[in-house]
Amino acid sequence: MGPGERSEANVPRGSERNAVDGAMERVLRRLDAHDLDGARREVDRMAEKHGSCPEVSYVRGLLRLEEEDEERAVEVLTQAFRQDPTLVDAGLTALDLLDDEDPAKVADLGERLVAAELTTEERADVAYRTAVAREALHEDDAARELFVEVWELDRLRRRRRGVPHVSVQKFGRMVKEAIAQLPDPIRLRIEHVPIIVQDRPDREVVEQGFDPRSLGMFDGVPFADQGAPTLTRIMVFQRNVEDCVENETELEDEVYVTLLHETGHFFGLSEEDLALRGLA
Repeated sequence: MGPGERSEANVPRGSERNAVDGAMERVLRRLDAHDLDGARREVDRMAEKHGSCPEVSYVRGLLRLEEEDEERAVEVLTQAFRQDPTLVDAGLTALDLLDDEDPAKVADLGERLVAAELTTEERADVAYRTAVAREALHEDDAARELFVEVWELDRLRRRRRGVPHVSVQKFGRMVKEAIAQLPDPIRLRIEHVPIIVQDRPDREVVEQGFDPRSLGMFDGVPFADQGAPTLTRIMVFQRNVEDCVENETELEDEVYVTLLHETGHFFGLSEEDLALRGLA
């Protein structure tokens, strides 16, 4: 039996399908009410009646999550999704729980999810996690293809409700105000550098492997490449920055942090260097 296929014995049919759905609803109601003992009893009844069907694995995984056993929750939710790829929520929840420090697991589950029926927003987020994992595994060609897919999907996705959106002119003023507030060692090096604001990186740059959700890009000769670093322009990607925050105050803070960290790194400062200088 191939991945995602379900044996005939484990496929709920007709009235049994209704019974499985009803059992799932009872478990979910118990979990919503934080009644873990009741949820355990419902899961045990469901398993006794319906055996090893994917829906049992799904609710058992949710129960493990409520019990704060995330490692086991990931295993059981992943199992449920592999048994039945229509249980997209099981796969998405498992992916959310996976640590990016285990890129092989992220990439494997991400690839399975990308092939499932997802919304545009879900597909973009899953493809992004998968691309970052492929990059960490040094699978650069696969990462580039996924980054381009993310770039295309992000153009289609709707803005999250509550995400702040300001005019390009106002955003540009935020950038200039952030530069004026930067510590002298950084501000003096960039205050005369051209600043370009655009929604997202250009597709051509993403096709070369650039992260489509980067908040900024700094052109020139970086510190590590040769001699003294020379910064020729700063690009800040407004839509990407806005997608990271919940309100205008956070937006101003994120603009400042983006400029602080990225220019600091450009000029050779590590995270530790920034922290030692009080710039973290």
